Order: sequence, then structure tokens, then C-alpha cells
Amino acid sequence: MQINATFIVQMINFALTYVVLSRFLLQPFMVRIRQKEAAHQTLSAILETKRLEEQQLIQHKQDSLVAFREHIHATYQKPVVTPAEYPRFEEQPLDEAHIQKMIQQTTALLIEKVPHA
Repeated sequence: MQINATFIVQMINFALTYVVLSRFLLQPFMVRIRQKEAAHQTLSAILETKRLEEQQLIQHKQDSLVAFREHIHATYQKPVVTPAEYPRFEEQPLDEAHIQKMIQQTTALLIEKVPHA
């Protein structure tokens, strides 16, 4: 097997290219990716903590509401409401004199209550 100068130059060129690319391109790129992953994990942990706090607060509110309802039902009794007794008017026979009297009363009430222009 013969190794000539061209092959040695290509090997040196490959090694230099690999060192330069890995040092100036690949390493900063990998550092940036690791920083983003760390920030994502931190935010995920914070979000999960907040979600747990929210669930605890919701549960506390629901428990408080149930306790309040039980307290209200135990403390306060519904008042017993009986229907009011309204007088019932018997239907009166309508004669001409009665109708004229109602018309006069209605007219007098309207004149008294409605302002005239």
C-alpha cells in the first residue's frame, strides 16, 4: 500500500476542518440547545407547581362552599309562607245606574291624576 503526499494533505485538511467546525460551530450550537432545554424544564416544573396550587385552591373553595351550604341548611330554616287572604268580590249585577257611577268615578280619577296640557 502506497501513501502519497496527496493523501496526507487530505487527512490533515479533514482533521483541521473537523476541529474548526466542532470548536466554532458545533459547541456553541450544543450549548444553546442545552440552555433552551434547561429553561424548558424549569418552566415545566414551575407550571406543574402552579397547576397543583390551583387544584388545591379549587378543592379548598369547593370544601368551603359545601361547609357553608351545610351551615346555612342547619342554621336557617325556611320561613313558612302562607298565601295571603285576598277578599273576593262577588260579581255584582251591572245595571245602568251602577255603570254610570263607575264612569263618573273613573273620569274624576283620570282628571285628578292626569295633567292637562
